[in-house]
Amino acid sequence: MLGIRSVCLTKTKKRGRPLFYERDGRETRIERIYNRVIFDELERRPDLHLPFRFQDDLDVVWVGHPNWYFRISKHSLPFLKTEHTAPAYFANEFPADEEIENYVLKPLYSFAGLGVEMEPTPDKLAALSNPREWILQKKVSYAEFVPTPDGSKSKAEIRMMFVWPGAGEPILVNNLVRMSQGKMMGVDFNKDKSWVGSSIALHSTRAACERLSPSSRRGVGPRSCLERADEWPRDAPPPSPRAIPGRRGPIARRPGGDPSNCALW
Repeated sequence: MLGIRSVCLTKTKKRGRPLFYERDGRETRIERIYNRVIFDELERRPDLHLPFRFQDDLDVVWVGHPNWYFRISKHSLPFLKTEHTAPAYFANEFPADEEIENYVLKPLYSFAGLGVEMEPTPDKLAALSNPREWILQKKVSYAEFVPTPDGSKSKAEIRMMFVWPGAGEPILVNNLVRMSQGKMMGVDFNKDKSWVGSSIALHSTRAACERLSPSSRRGVGPRSCLERADEWPRDAPPPSPRAIPGRRGPIARRPGGDPSNCALW
């Protein structure tokens, strides 16, 4: 839709610091990368010969720098001690007085539920070759509350999507709703299910808020949705998405810019 093509890592070329790829028979420089590489998956492909390393000093703008994969990861969970986070411990630091059946065992660097052990035991814990690379996180019971045409109800979780400019605080720009009828949210746990997957949560409109009883409205956020709707002028246009700054300027293209200078992998 935006004219940004998916590019295989192995099809890129590195000349000095810039990267290039072939587009319609023409060598095109890559200026911005929308990075979706999962590194533990990449490690399982020793047959791939990449023309560059992710540690290289490349003349590109990263939208999702590779370092974020490690900076914000499950490795952070044991250090989060709040009422809003489930207790988590490195496997080698799991307290002896905790009941292990109430926890799930996860490898630190994995995705889509790969390697997760839903029913850990002391024997499984003792068999880990490097327990520091695993965590035990307390199980969370998801409510089955989304009705579906099939009759069964789906569980759901809401993920808040942020962009983080070079300076300042993260900016909330969107949300992602994951739905499941399996043990976990991942695709592998819902292969034989319907009405699962990804969606988006829509906020109530003013009309919908007005249909709520006053007691219902009081429970919506720090103020009622009706009060928040009153703050937006009736004739004002909808707000435009915030741009993502980078070394070569915001994500909005420069005059005469070409989306072919961007790459998604």
